[in-house]
Amino acid sequence: RFNERMEAGGSPHRLYHEDLSKNPEADLDVRPINDSLYVATDGSELRGGVWLREQRFLVGGATHRVGWMKYAISESQVAPKFATVPLVMVRGLMKQQPRLMALGMGGHDSPFAKLLDAVKWRSASVPFYFLVLRPFRVLRGLVHLRRRAVMAVAADAAAWSGLGWLGSALHRLPARVRRPLRGTEARLEERFSPWADAVWHRCGASYDALAVRDARALAFRFQSAGYDAVDVERLRVGRGGEAIGWLCLQTRDDLVEHFGTLRVGIVVDCLARPQDAESVLAAGVRHLERAGADIVVTNFSHRAWQAAARRLSFLSGPSNVAFYRAPEADALLAEAGDPVAGSHLTRGDD
Repeated sequence: RFNERMEAGGSPHRLYHEDLSKNPEADLDVRPINDSLYVATDGSELRGGVWLREQRFLVGGATHRVGWMKYAISESQVAPKFATVPLVMVRGLMKQQPRLMALGMGGHDSPFAKLLDAVKWRSASVPFYFLVLRPFRVLRGLVHLRRRAVMAVAADAAAWSGLGWLGSALHRLPARVRRPLRGTEARLEERFSPWADAVWHRCGASYDALAVRDARALAFRFQSAGYDAVDVERLRVGRGGEAIGWLCLQTRDDLVEHFGTLRVGIVVDCLARPQDAESVLAAGVRHLERAGADIVVTNFSHRAWQAAARRLSFLSGPSNVAFYRAPEADALLAEAGDPVAGSHLTRGDD
């Protein structure tokens, strides 16, 4: 009935059932990433729902159970008299998991982001980076460049004159001179297995905070049959026969709203020691370029990955990935260092 009222009100959002048979006790030893549904009720009716995703985080060398607020929807979206429901859900979820965070949400201007601002959650943006690989196609096809007639004309002029290609080639020249790929090798893996555990044990303690990324957690996140499992390619990067890092990559042609007909390469997730970030990211770029990507996009919070992206000539743009922390979560991250620039957050955490 809740979904019927949402549909009648013109909302595209729906509430879906939780399968309690899979992990009724929310035991992270059973499922390393667990999703639990919490609902706001009014008598026999539902007025909203929100998912609590819990997983283990390595913070300052110690492991902690933390939570993400996910997919919050409320009948307030179609009926103003239920305007207090989102606040009730947030406060109720914080009682269940005080170390609560939220990521994404379309940026800081969404209704839920504004609500989190109102209840004094700390916030930041996870920077967005992009690298143009095929300037002609990007200038001719990127939707954001063509929403205004004058911009479309300018983009066409740059594309057909060759100035777009020249500018991109010159911009990427420093990265080519540095040759960060020297001495590295990369290969696709069918699954995360003990080699990923070796990377985790080598790299995890290099960050102030990050989600546990051992083979078990990665297999669940990227290979499970869960409702939001992400289909990715797993690129293992090595040096001297030893794995130094990995990336989860996608190449997509269906992001029409923002990228039109462009083939978009996405760095979904990654891990390496900070000093190896540039070499690992460069291997990902090369793989996506060979896969026919016109443009590569990604989001990084950690200072080392941001620096690596800049050295590889990525440009930064407006980000719609907001990172919010409840007071206890922010305090936990702050004990280890910078809650944002010291934490390793990627699109894979969203």
